[in-house]
Amino acid sequence: MNPRPGRMPARQTAAPQRLYQSYSFPGPSLGWVSDQNLAVGQPGAAYRLDNIFPTQTGGVLRRGCSVRSDVTDPVRAIFGYEQGVTKQLFAVTDADIWDITTGGSPGSGYSLTSGLISIAKYVNTDGQLYIRGVNGEDTPWVYDGSTFDTTPALTFPGGDATTPEDLKFVWVYQNRFFFIKKESLDLYYLPVASIGGALVKFSLGGLVKEGGHLVFGASWSQNTGSGLSSMCVMVTDQGEAVVFAGSNPGDAADWRLVGTYAIGKPLGPNAFAQRGGDLAICTDIGLIALSQALVQNAASLSPTAMSRPIEPDWARYVGERSSAGWAMTTWTEGQMLAVALPTASGQTPVWLVSNATTGRWGRFTNWNASCLTTYDGGLYFGSPNGKVYQANVTGADDGVPYTGVYVPAFDPIGVMGRKAVHMARATIRARFDVREKLSVHTDYTLRLPSVPDAAPVPAADVWGLAVWGAATWGGASQGKVTSVWRNTFGEGEAVTVAHQVTSGSVAPLDAEFIRTDILFTAGEPQS
Repeated sequence: MNPRPGRMPARQTAAPQRLYQSYSFPGPSLGWVSDQNLAVGQPGAAYRLDNIFPTQTGGVLRRGCSVRSDVTDPVRAIFGYEQGVTKQLFAVTDADIWDITTGGSPGSGYSLTSGLISIAKYVNTDGQLYIRGVNGEDTPWVYDGSTFDTTPALTFPGGDATTPEDLKFVWVYQNRFFFIKKESLDLYYLPVASIGGALVKFSLGGLVKEGGHLVFGASWSQNTGSGLSSMCVMVTDQGEAVVFAGSNPGDAADWRLVGTYAIGKPLGPNAFAQRGGDLAICTDIGLIALSQALVQNAASLSPTAMSRPIEPDWARYVGERSSAGWAMTTWTEGQMLAVALPTASGQTPVWLVSNATTGRWGRFTNWNASCLTTYDGGLYFGSPNGKVYQANVTGADDGVPYTGVYVPAFDPIGVMGRKAVHMARATIRARFDVREKLSVHTDYTLRLPSVPDAAPVPAADVWGLAVWGAATWGGASQGKVTSVWRNTFGEGEAVTVAHQVTSGSVAPLDAEFIRTDILFTAGEPQS
């Protein structure tokens, strides 16, 4: 009989230990970048950046907007009058100019038949500020701080059939008013230091190659090497900019043609803004600095456009929204250059915004703007819904929550092959607790989850009366830093982590996105 071997105790096999690796995405200091190769994964660049403004140190959730006044009819233009202690704000509809200085219900108006106005401001030798306005329909008017009037009148040379109602655009150059006749290449100018009187005609016929008509004119400063030289520029709808130097078009010795330059077709009479001494112009090939047009041919302008980081999306928006004029302004107090796109039925309201210091881009949504202006240190926009809003002053959009979205550029995170992300944390500095939602996305496919609920703000901390602007974008946020690990999962070769933060209180969150960390495990390279 053979003995049965005794049984040995079962051997305990140690469970395999996961080797977690870490990786960090810096905050979106490079802004929204859509013109780079998706596989590059440039640190600090955002694949998507909605309602978050890029700063030198990361990105800050924008503030909301509040209603300044309701004029019922669609707002075509807004402008301010500021001289000494006198500060007034006006909204323009297709029927009236309304005084909305005190907010709420508008004050008595000045009648019009078209709200698509152009204005120019001029201070005479006595220090009195005047505003000249035209719209190509009504008799040109003047505002002196108390009264709208059609005097002093504008008159034309004998034999000229043009009427004052034909003047469509106005600007001031070298202490002289210039006007554009609608649907023409003709402009008119007044004597120096005059706000009315006899106009003199000057035609650009023969100076442009593509024909068309003049859209706008402006004063422009160019550094000639010995200091800034002031020049006069007129832009046609065909994308030609005609530049003159001098101060008197009636004196050949004091009026010199600098040149005619192709800059791309402008996207409306309000689609340009002063940027320092330069002019930034929204065109069908990008946001063009006029100074670049003088040193490069038209084919070379697009690669050097101020909008180059978002060039694919700029081109897409031009194709979708070129039927109506774009609106643009520079907001010095907020270090912002803002471009509001027209919104047709079924489209989402969009602003393209750039940090005026760094040139980095972001996108704002929800604000349906037909016109923009700055006034008393604040940023304002008029809407087709008949309301004038002040931007960046609360934590909600007229009481409605909004969501900021930050998605860093997809990144292979330094490891070949497939990776599995297990946890993520966002380092955020904010005035109040933030309920951020993090989600992992892989291999250049973005499917955002539903937006999170708005972060609650304690009633004792509600803010809403002060006008924001004393601190600029990018200044250190007064708040606490949070950095909480959250379970989240995703597998792929290229990885990113989407951030969603909703604001819905009277008090703004001022959430600043600093850094995002992930823990992941690496798999085998994919064949």
